[in-house]
Amino acid sequence: MEPPSFPDIGEIVVVTVRKITQFGAYLSLDEYNNMEGFLHISEISTGLIKNIDRYIKENQKLPLKVIRVNRAKGEIDLSLKQLTNEERKAKLMELKKAKKAESIFSMVKAKLGLSSDAQQLRVIEDNFEGLYVALMKLIKDGPTAWISIGVDQPYAEAAYEIAMERIKPSLVEVDTIMEVSSSKPNGMEVVKKALLNTQGQIGKSNLLIKYLGAPKYKVVAYGDNYKEAEKRLNRALAIMEKEIKGNGQVKFITK
Repeated sequence: MEPPSFPDIGEIVVVTVRKITQFGAYLSLDEYNNMEGFLHISEISTGLIKNIDRYIKENQKLPLKVIRVNRAKGEIDLSLKQLTNEERKAKLMELKKAKKAESIFSMVKAKLGLSSDAQQLRVIEDNFEGLYVALMKLIKDGPTAWISIGVDQPYAEAAYEIAMERIKPSLVEVDTIMEVSSSKPNGMEVVKKALLNTQGQIGKSNLLIKYLGAPKYKVVAYGDNYKEAEKRLNRALAIMEKEIKGNGQVKFITK
């Protein structure tokens, strides 16, 4: 049996509040097979909290930031107060897009009368950073974008037809190559955390960071138009410089 997958420190995750106590709340991490996490009362707000129910409710879904992970004990601590407004908005938008993608794939399955489309989804997930990004690529380049990676032609064509009706087909992308390194003893973790925090603040469906081979990474920003995509890319680069400052170096090769 494979060991359970854990989120990384600094990652923004969606949770469901399961139980509220006087010390905090027990949560399940929706994206990690409902793994249990804990939100301490001191990480809910900066002010004095007399009643936790004023801030969160049982069965509520909300984005939180991972601040501590103990893999040996299976413990995950999360924070609401350390979550910026931009990170919250980006995660909620990512969740909204994920739900839309799930809806579209359900329609494709129903349209084709399939009892299962697990094989098709496996191919798509192996080649794209999420189902919504895969749909964006489909809208931009047509069914061949999926057929070329092994998706069945009828499935790709049905998905294209439905996606064109359900998603505004105006995605634009801009990209750059950057070199990121750190001479710290834990340099790999420093770089990984900086990349994770950068993507977390922009949103996975809006920003793709692809490893090209140390120390190079390709950064791709998406938007409904060139101006929006360019703005997201510039913001991502500024965040990356801030995240790595003092602990490493970042150099932009193209822009």
